[in-house]
Amino acid sequence: MKKSDTFLNLVFWVIAGATFATGAVVFSPRADREPERAAVVQPVAPIALDGSSSSMGTSN
Repeated sequence: MKKSDTFLNLVFWVIAGATFATGAVVFSPRADREPERAAVVQPVAPIALDGSSSSMGTSN
C-alpha cells in the first residue's frame, strides 16, 4: 500500500505542478502583451489628435 500511496502522491503533485505551470505560462504572456499593446497605442493616439485622420491618410 505504501508504494501505491507514493505513486498516487506523485501523480497528484505532477498534475498540480502542471496546472500551476500552465497558469503561470498563460497569465505571464498576457500580462506582458497588454502593456506592449498599450505602449503601442499611446504614441498613435496623440498623432491622430495632432493631425486629422484625413490629412494623416493623405500624407501617408
